[in-house]
Amino acid sequence: MIYLGKYFSLCLLFLMSCFPCWDKRDDAEVLQCMAKYPVEDIRQNLQVRTYLDNHKVYLSLTTSPQRLAKLPLVLQGLDLTHIEAVLLALPAKYKNQEEYVIPEAVSSLPKLKILERRAHDLGPIMKLVPAVEYVLSLGDPKALVLTIDDDVAHAKGTFGQLIKGSVLRGGVVASNGYSAGHFGLSKQEWVESFALAPSVNLIEGYAGVAYPVGQVDTARMIQLSQVSKNCKTSDDLVISWVLAESRVPRSMIKNVYIPGGRPFQFGLKSDALHAIASNDSRYQDCAKTLVKWIPGSVRE
Repeated sequence: MIYLGKYFSLCLLFLMSCFPCWDKRDDAEVLQCMAKYPVEDIRQNLQVRTYLDNHKVYLSLTTSPQRLAKLPLVLQGLDLTHIEAVLLALPAKYKNQEEYVIPEAVSSLPKLKILERRAHDLGPIMKLVPAVEYVLSLGDPKALVLTIDDDVAHAKGTFGQLIKGSVLRGGVVASNGYSAGHFGLSKQEWVESFALAPSVNLIEGYAGVAYPVGQVDTARMIQLSQVSKNCKTSDDLVISWVLAESRVPRSMIKNVYIPGGRPFQFGLKSDALHAIASNDSRYQDCAKTLVKWIPGSVRE
């Protein structure tokens, strides 16, 4: 009976990891559900503990003026134990047009640091580039920047698993990722050979990604993100493309501690990128543009 109980518990955790809180509709219910996932004490691993004793980890995100007030909800319940600071990267004006008004509930969030505003809005890649530039300026290229989207709930153990995964595997680690072929991209349209999970071509940023800052070529990412409108809104593809050019390993980790993200209800509305145009069409268009735009593109 004891063995059956353990077997049932393992099966339940497996199902939870495949469909994180899929049956919850209210945002409060989603948060309560995600909070039930277990958290691993990653410092029990000697390699991870040594890393954390010598390097810092930062959390970064960006948002729109309409969603700014939702940040306390997004950050509510997240385990910031290993996070040095939460970096909020905003342009001077959203889409170079709309002003940001930062409410007290946001400016007073624990560990929050609003980065210096960029004069030009780079698009969704803002969640990564300014944070990496800031952390690199502090002098530790082995530090980690974790990125999340501004409309997704995460299990408490997510950040710990991203940190552990990046330290043990090296390179960039995401809680979700795909082969380029998943999005209909051919080998002629992708910058490297196709990969099989847990190694992936394309990292999906919505559920969390860990980046060793010294491996991120921000100048190249800015350059390619501005090549076309579809590239500007295809931050996951542009980021993954540049990492592939630099031969940075990318892998996916998903287990009972890191089941993937669950969108909040406001993240399912019409202003979400996936609601405006599918990833498949945007990624394909951007990749084709990059292949034509980049002189002498290298293929393996």
